[in-house]
Amino acid sequence: MATAAAELTVARKPADCKPSPRAQRLARATEHLVQATHATYGGDYVLHGMLDELVTHYVIALEALLAGRESEGLTRRVGQRAAALHLTDEARTDAEDMDRRAYAERSIYAHGTPPPAREKDRFPESDLPRLRQLTYRVLLRWLVLWAPDAKDQPQPHQQHQQHQLLDRSLISRQVAGKKIEEPLRLQGICPPVC
Repeated sequence: MATAAAELTVARKPADCKPSPRAQRLARATEHLVQATHATYGGDYVLHGMLDELVTHYVIALEALLAGRESEGLTRRVGQRAAALHLTDEARTDAEDMDRRAYAERSIYAHGTPPPAREKDRFPESDLPRLRQLTYRVLLRWLVLWAPDAKDQPQPHQQHQQHQLLDRSLISRQVAGKKIEEPLRLQGICPPVC
């Protein structure tokens, strides 16, 4: 998948032209998604001690697609943008909750904080398949809405516009319906109630 994304991001571009920021983010997201997916066996089995690394890979993949230039409120912003790509309240709430809990686990791991003493405060291994599904759903929906194509030219402002659109769709039903929901339904990503 990462190789295909890399090939897609440089299709028919002059050799001296580097991929757009959007294409670079797609390549980074797929690289981390593939690494996390390959580290699990049979989809659910996780080697002892690898849960933190896998959660971190999924969080990086989500960040690559949904984080903007702003660093303040990053956890909240990425969770809300992931939620904006889902169409029902239940799916939005689940996406934001999963992202927030994954971020908390990643922070514990990345900052060298001792893990919580109580197991109930940790990201449960049983939720890893749901985090993987969320990351794949976000990637697929991101591709439907903003996939780079052969005409993709480096446009630094474009990524910012994508994030503004996701943020705006959280407060405007019209924007959510026209710019997010309608294109996803037209591509068959979401039935009328997803």
